[in-house]
Amino acid sequence: MTIPRSRRSSMAAAKEHAWLDALAHWDQSVKKRKKIKKLGRQGIPESLRATVWCKLAKVDEIKKPGLYDGLLAQRDDAIFDIIERDIGRCFPEHKMFAEEGGPGQTNLRNVLRAYALYNPEIGYCQGMGMLAGVMLMHMPPEDSFWLLVSTLQNVLKDFYTPVLLQLRRDAAVFEALLFKTSKRLARHMDTQEVGPLMYITQWFLTVFTTSLPWETALRVWDMLYCEGIKPLFRIGLAILRINRDFLLKECPTNAEILSLLLHLPKDHLDADNLVKNSLKVKIRKKDIEQLRTTVAQIDIPDRGTISLIKRKKK
Repeated sequence: MTIPRSRRSSMAAAKEHAWLDALAHWDQSVKKRKKIKKLGRQGIPESLRATVWCKLAKVDEIKKPGLYDGLLAQRDDAIFDIIERDIGRCFPEHKMFAEEGGPGQTNLRNVLRAYALYNPEIGYCQGMGMLAGVMLMHMPPEDSFWLLVSTLQNVLKDFYTPVLLQLRRDAAVFEALLFKTSKRLARHMDTQEVGPLMYITQWFLTVFTTSLPWETALRVWDMLYCEGIKPLFRIGLAILRINRDFLLKECPTNAEILSLLLHLPKDHLDADNLVKNSLKVKIRKKDIEQLRTTVAQIDIPDRGTISLIKRKKK
């Protein structure tokens, strides 16, 4: 159903007013987590997105004046060559980053170099460029740097280690949740040897930026900062839920399954519809935390995956 333009304008104004009110009374607002979650699921207005993301990520608590510029003054680190290979691959069709050597690419390069020097244990990992790119579309380079720092040390902690530790653990968590919420589809994918790591790597490491329509991806980012990691699982499971019948009936092999999941059809993936479907996925934050605790107790090899489901069968 198409919403009349006048009503869309009224809804947008009401949303902006709600966020402005939350920002004006921030100390009280952050204590009302249900309200923040509800607002996040409706989407943060573009005009306020940078401010709200940084507030929710508590950037002001970690920001150190002068540190970013000091990091940029350092030169010739070996990691810079690896970063350079990916600069042109990050949003090459976006006007901000399209010009080789232009201001957008320069800012992206600076943010990634600064982070690599700030956190040498992680340095740089593919996927981080997409995160930094989205941040730069919304805020200045130094703010983007500190938001990246906060994001990677909190909500996406250990996702970008050299062995992608938390991502691989969360693939096992995702598989367990898929068996809980859609057992038939989970069995079909397991039979075809399509494990979650094969597709959530693209989904999670870019926070769905390369997988979903742009406005939908930004809604997922809004929810990530408002709620934490849970929306990534919910959105991923909702995508499978929306495409379940097609996957079961039209994708008999792993090649066809992966082709669909890595090149998602845009039908039914508009922001409101996907969020609505994600809220039908009945999982709790407690479920994710318990599964993460269980997986963390398992020794994970440097390569390969683990499966709680297969371990139960043994």
